[in-house]
Amino acid sequence: MRSGIRPDSPGVRGDIRRIEPSPELKTQLEKVTPLERAALYGKAGIWFDTVGTLAELKRAQPEDAILADVWKQLLGSVGLEAVATTPLLP
Repeated sequence: MRSGIRPDSPGVRGDIRRIEPSPELKTQLEKVTPLERAALYGKAGIWFDTVGTLAELKRAQPEDAILADVWKQLLGSVGLEAVATTPLLP
């Protein structure tokens, strides 16, 4: 039997690693829009803040087609296409 994540898996395992933004990134983050901030986090490999920033934007602007597309692309990039169109909880 193969190990790994399956639709019927009772749980998952993972690791979380804290990444401190560099001083340069901190400066850049102060000068950009929230959508640009999400892109900067993504380029820096800071997944939690990338997803969190985009989720906040989607909750605030649920009808924004550009945000919906960016959200789908982000989740699709890690194999989560199936949940990309699921509404976010408030």
